[in-house]
Amino acid sequence: MADQSHLDMLRRGVEAWNEWRKQAPSLIPDLSGVELREADLSGANLIEAYLDGADLSGANLREAHLDHAYLNRADLTRADLNKADLMWASLSRVTLTEADLSEATLPMADVTGADLTGAYLRRAYLRRAYLNRATLTEVTLTEADLFEATLPMADVTGANLVRTDLSKADLFWTRNLTQEQLDQAKGDEQTKLPDHIKRPAAWS
Repeated sequence: MADQSHLDMLRRGVEAWNEWRKQAPSLIPDLSGVELREADLSGANLIEAYLDGADLSGANLREAHLDHAYLNRADLTRADLNKADLMWASLSRVTLTEADLSEATLPMADVTGADLTGAYLRRAYLRRAYLNRATLTEVTLTEADLFEATLPMADVTGANLVRTDLSKADLFWTRNLTQEQLDQAKGDEQTKLPDHIKRPAAWS
């Protein structure tokens, strides 16, 4: 359950919030389950914050600092996370339907069971991210970096993988991956592929 004093501070605005975090660096914000629909949190310092189950649908989180944050089961439908920092973030079963994560950084993030249907991740940084059973239907991953990412049972139906870097990624159990999708992506001899997919000749 959220700490009401933390929520009250956040509602004072990002500038006041960031200054408060600066003055109390050891304090871990608890905003679990809060309703922040369409809130303007651009550039907010939410490092290590607990946001499990929060409603952040339509929120502006551009360039927000969410590294090591807990967003399990949070609703981020149509949220703007352009250039947000989500390194090591816990995003298990989060809803990111039609969210904008272009140029966001998510290295080592846990995206288990997340719904990213129709999300936009152009040039997103997902190195070593764990996307077990994630729904990536119709997602845009153009020029995204999925080096050593793991996608067991992830559903990539209709996903745009044009120039997506899949070097050393594990796609062996990825669902609904097509040859056409892979032929447009980048990879290498260490990329793990399903048995029905041929390694593109252009891959080094």
